[in-house]
Formats: sequence, structure tokens, C-alpha cells
Amino acid sequence: MEMNKVLFGNKQGKRAVIVLPGRGGTASTICLLYKEIVDSDTLIVGLTPDNYEWYPRPKGSKNQENAIAGIPPSVNLIANELDAIKEEYNIQYYSMTVAGFSAGGVMALEVSFARPNLGGIIVHSGACLTLETLQTCKNPDLPYLATHSLDDSVFGWSERFMPMVEQLKDKGYNLKTCERKKGGHTVSKQDLIAAKDFLQAI
Repeated sequence: MEMNKVLFGNKQGKRAVIVLPGRGGTASTICLLYKEIVDSDTLIVGLTPDNYEWYPRPKGSKNQENAIAGIPPSVNLIANELDAIKEEYNIQYYSMTVAGFSAGGVMALEVSFARPNLGGIIVHSGACLTLETLQTCKNPDLPYLATHSLDDSVFGWSERFMPMVEQLKDKGYNLKTCERKKGGHTVSKQDLIAAKDFLQAI
């Protein structure tokens, strides 16, 4: 598996936002949204898997073994890209925020579990697939933002989102949420405002 990479923003910046799209999407679409909310000192790096999926599609919360098995190789690929960003642009891990939409949000979470030395994690309309094996937080200072809609039809509110919120908080993760009643499975203007405030605060 390989990834396609696009760059926006300041290549001499001291911070980076790494954007991960959902299944079937491209990072450039979300990068353009983030370009409007980051400061001038930020490099935006969009990563799209070459087959447009990070892991096999789950068949529901009770049948997701294949999906979970497909996550570690993608985590390794993303982690390698973080190393490359540090090497090429001299941006430290604690100055990197990983932001993902849908399945990309799943990956942002999983990368943070493997690399708890990052600066921030943003999950738009995503959720953790590995709650049953979730470890206690290794870095309580690492901030997380999760945005979600009550009517999300892909990562259901009661099935996926709320169990994730409860488990992350129980395990000591520094989680903030931006919740809305309507909006479906998307990145809304409200979500972007929350992401902007989040990035400015870290």
C-alpha cells in the first residue's frame, strides 16, 4: 500500500496539520477547507491511500475483525510520513496535528495511540474501532477534538460515537467534543470553527 501526498500552506512553517480523508475521498478536498482555518505558519499535508481506503470496510460493530486487522499497516505508513515531515521540514512531532474525516478519523485516533507524542488529534465524523482493546492514555496532555452529528448514518451516535467518548474519557484521554443535532456524515462549518479554535489553543 502506498499514499498520494499533497501540500498546502507554508513549507517553512513551524507547525503541520496532517489530513486523512474518509473512504473513497481525497485529502485535497479537506485540505482546502483547512487552508481557510489554519494560521500562516502552518504546513498542511494531505495523505490519500492509493486504493482510497485505509482498512477493509467493517460489517458493523459486531463484525469488524477484517477492518481492525487492516489498521496497523496504515498506521505504519502514516507514522512513516510523520517521520518524513519531521526530517524534510524540521517540524517536531509535538507541533503536528493529525486531522481525519470518517475512516480518516479512525486512523487519526489509531496513529495517536501509536505516537502519543503528537500535538493534537481531530476526528470529524469518525470513531474508534478498537474500544475493546483501548489502553489507558499514555499522554494526558495530548488534546483530542471529536466533531459529530446526532444523525450521522455511517458512524452512528449511539453505536459508535458515544461509546467512544465515554471510553476515551474513562481511559484518561484529553477529549473535547463538538456535537450537533443535524448535519449527517460530513465536515460542517461548525466543525471547522471548532477545529480552528482547537488549533489556536494548542
